[in-house]
Amino acid sequence: MKYHMEIFGGKNTDGPPCTQNGFTGSRNGEVIPEWRFADRQKPEQGAKLFEVVDGREKLVGVFDGKKWISVK
Repeated sequence: MKYHMEIFGGKNTDGPPCTQNGFTGSRNGEVIPEWRFADRQKPEQGAKLFEVVDGREKLVGVFDGKKWISVK
């Protein structure tokens, strides 16, 4: 599903979790603001992605320069 805002005069067609109201479509009840950058930048090769639960960090992915590689 894509959110096409042309009916309201806009041109943004970002898909979920973008909701076009300034907040992402969170499923857990948390309110998370949407941000969009004019100059998006890819992460550098070797960048690490962590999940934080109850203050504990767990490495879940590493960027290989083209895509995120899952770490189990």
